[in-house]
Amino acid sequence: LGDVYKRQAYKKAVLVDPENPSNYINLARLQIWTGDYEDAITNTKNALLQNPNNPLAHAVQAWALNFTGDYTVAEAEVRKALDLDPNNALAHAVYAEILIDKGNFDDVDKAIEESRLAWELGRGQLEVHRARGLVLASTQNLEQAAEEFQTAIAINDKIADLHLQLGFVYRAMGENDMAVDELLFANSLTDSADTRALVEIMLAYANDGQYYEEGSWQPMLDTPEAAKALADYRTILTKYGPPGAASFGFDEAFNVAAQGKAFS
Repeated sequence: LGDVYKRQAYKKAVLVDPENPSNYINLARLQIWTGDYEDAITNTKNALLQNPNNPLAHAVQAWALNFTGDYTVAEAEVRKALDLDPNNALAHAVYAEILIDKGNFDDVDKAIEESRLAWELGRGQLEVHRARGLVLASTQNLEQAAEEFQTAIAINDKIADLHLQLGFVYRAMGENDMAVDELLFANSLTDSADTRALVEIMLAYANDGQYYEEGSWQPMLDTPEAAKALADYRTILTKYGPPGAASFGFDEAFNVAAQGKAFS
C-alpha cells in the first residue's frame, strides 16, 4: 500500500508542479515496479520535455523500455544517460540489466563490469542491488545473487519482482521451501493476471516430487490463479517444448531432460 500512496502523491505533485522533472521521474520509477511500463515511458518523456539533458530521466526511460523488450532503443537511452553523467549508479545498473536481458553471450563481461560499477557508486540503492543480483544469477553465482536480492528486499519488501527474483534463485539452488515462501509472497503482491510466481511454485513442488497434500491427496495448488498458471505453462510447453511435451509423464520428461533437450 505504501507504493500506492506514493504513486498517488507523485501524481498530485505532477498536477501541482508540472514543470518539475523530478515528479515525473519518481512517478515513472514507481510505475515500473507495478508493471505500468508504457505510463513510465510517457512520464520520462514528460521529464525530458522539461530538461532534455536529465541523465536520470534517460536512465529510467531506458529501464522502462527494457521491460517492453525494446533493447536497442533502451541501450541508446542508457548510453545518453551515461554520456551526461558517467557516475550515475542507476544508469550503470540499468545498462547491466539491458545487457543481460539481450541474451547475447558476448555482452556478459560488460554486464558484470557495469553491475560492479553501479554497486560501487550506488551501494544501498534498491535498483543497483537488483541489477547486481540479476547479473550474478545469470552467471550462476547464486548465493551472492540471493544476498543482493535480500538486500534489495530489506530496502523495500513490498515489491513483487524482488521476491520473484529471489524465489527464482532459491529454486535454482535447490532450496525449494524457501523458493515457495518467496514466490507465494510475490504472488500476494501481484494481480491475478501475472502467473509467473505460481508457475515457479509448481516447478519447485515438482523438484521435491510434491503434487498433493500428504494424507488428503488434495492438489498443492488448486486456486483459479494456479489453474491459469498451469494452463500458461502448458501453452509454453506446447509452443516451445519438444513435440508432445505438454502431455509427457515423468519418465518421458526425465528422459528428454537427460538428453539435454529440455530444462526447467
